[in-house]
Amino acid sequence: MDRGLLLAGPPGTGKTTLGRAIARASGIKFVIGSAAQWQSAGALDSHLRAIRETFAEARRYAPAILFIDEIDSIGNRETFTGNSAVYQTEVVNALLEQMQGMSEDEPVIVIGATNHVEKVDPALRRAGRLDQVVAIPRPSVAGLEKIIEYHLRGLRRERRVADDVDVPALAQLAFGCTGADVEFFVRGAARRARKAARSVRHADLLAEITRRPRHPAGVLRLTE
Repeated sequence: MDRGLLLAGPPGTGKTTLGRAIARASGIKFVIGSAAQWQSAGALDSHLRAIRETFAEARRYAPAILFIDEIDSIGNRETFTGNSAVYQTEVVNALLEQMQGMSEDEPVIVIGATNHVEKVDPALRRAGRLDQVVAIPRPSVAGLEKIIEYHLRGLRRERRVADDVDVPALAQLAFGCTGADVEFFVRGAARRARKAARSVRHADLLAEITRRPRHPAGVLRLTE
């Protein structure tokens, strides 16, 4: 089976959530690392040691999924310039070394997540590494319905959702938004209802969805 893949999509579309879901459905350990986490370890030697430790942890739990969040932050050696180029190149090389060292005896699937595929070093995307690129788009209206219901389920269990909430209508209005946006909407609606000491109404969700401006790139438009 493939040993690595790259999840690519806009922020908030659920790349990390999908990685966790794959691990949970497979019944295997989920180990997460990121450029920011590794860099926070300190100077270059500590930085490289943190990368090795994350991969070693994944190998200890194998079979496991190692999820590298915002992998484009590692950088692309083709674009490195200035005084930091040597440092950044060492970091990329260390990551490549660890990925190359994966063995069949220690099955670890590496999943990278990025908002910008073009910023990921080509060597990380070559065959045998993160060679499968899976696009994670913004959800469809049907998908938004399920996401809204998912985030409302806790409130429904507590009988804090009014009967007038029209999920299909809300999903159509939220078209172009992400799953993270929906979570934000429901949380805001629950706050409005809590302050008014009542259940969440359709109007609360409507107010949250319409009060947040949309970025033009996030609104999908149909041609004639």
